[in-house]
Amino acid sequence: MDAPNIMTRLENALAASLESAEAERLLEKYGLAGTTTPEQQYTGLLNLSTDLRFHFPTLKVAEGWEPSKCLRYHFHQVSAFQSP
Repeated sequence: MDAPNIMTRLENALAASLESAEAERLLEKYGLAGTTTPEQQYTGLLNLSTDLRFHFPTLKVAEGWEPSKCLRYHFHQVSAFQSP
């Protein structure tokens, strides 16, 4: 996460896969929009990579099953636990 061009690479990846409004919203939700300190950037990237680390395997498992035998759910709820 300390690659010098990490944010450029992330923004390029988002531009290739999301609408611009969606990409901006994602960056805002993870505290990565606009000017950030190195600490804010690290925390935002860490939170994003953690979420993706759990999300992507779920997508792949669901792809391997017949649609009628596998259901995938999305829960959009704020965590009740306070993070440090």
